[in-house]
Amino acid sequence: MPSPPAWTVAVDTTVTAGPTTTRHTVYAGDTDGTVYALDAATGHTRWTHPAHPIPHTALAADDDSVFVSSQDGSVVALNAATGQPRWSTPLTPASAPVTANGLVFAADHNGRIQALNAATGRPCWSAWVDKEVGAGPVVSHGTVIAVGRNGIVYAFDAATGNAAWSANLVAPVRSELITAGSKVFLSSKDGRVHALDLATGLIRWSSRTGIAHLTADKTSVYAYTTGGKAVVYALDGDTGRQWWRRTTAQHATDTAIAVAGDVLYAAADGKIDVLYAPTGESGWGPDLPAPPKNNQHVSMVPVGATLYITTAHTVRAINIGNDPFPAAVHGYGAGGQ
Repeated sequence: MPSPPAWTVAVDTTVTAGPTTTRHTVYAGDTDGTVYALDAATGHTRWTHPAHPIPHTALAADDDSVFVSSQDGSVVALNAATGQPRWSTPLTPASAPVTANGLVFAADHNGRIQALNAATGRPCWSAWVDKEVGAGPVVSHGTVIAVGRNGIVYAFDAATGNAAWSANLVAPVRSELITAGSKVFLSSKDGRVHALDLATGLIRWSSRTGIAHLTADKTSVYAYTTGGKAVVYALDGDTGRQWWRRTTAQHATDTAIAVAGDVLYAAADGKIDVLYAPTGESGWGPDLPAPPKNNQHVSMVPVGATLYITTAHTVRAINIGNDPFPAAVHGYGAGGQ
């Protein structure tokens, strides 16, 4: 049987950003513009900061700072230990920030990717993507990737901003872009998942699943369809071949998906299905409070045996355990069914 939540923290307004985790802290933001820093083990509030500007749907963090891309036209760095502002840089941001190798990256409303020094907020470089950035940026292996509304994927050297490659997917993409290993994965609005080579931008394969949220591990990419039947597809990361598929809900208005090791988490309509990633077989899944109609989305970050979740009005940690599956599940073959 599932363990009860390790902790739950209620938020008076609606959670809009997070969860974002570091080694010891979970960060989230709400519609009042407050950023919360919670102890990852206990849920105890380390600090809150009234950032005032409402953050976008994600925060970025390293050991020193929490980075907030806010709707007042700035990127703000907060001290990770105290929550006090370290710097603020005007950016008219249109995306959540990401951080890597001492830089912070965000897209602005004019279709540019901006790179800022993480310690000072000083602009380092900028590069044009399109009139509007449709997905990204993400950073992997020293490369920054983003997609324009026109369906063209752009890659830049993370240190210099120099163009590396571009690829045309023809169809516009969702606001989701992930990387795993040597691949970039995207879901386009024509219902296909695409795999691009991270080094060259060559399109390796495309597979029809329906419009989907994505997650990936070293061998597979998992697509979870949204807006109708909630179906999880497990696709081979190298070829796009379908390993297995599983329907989890008949009328899901939104979905979320995350993977850690052999455990796949698929959230739809207030419930999280816990699946064995190699086969799609079920373990136990925690029920969540049904979110209001205007805030269906659940966000999840698995860290080891703990699943950190934001719902409409809570941030919580659920103890999944080391193995949430019946013993018989481990006997199925890698191809699933």
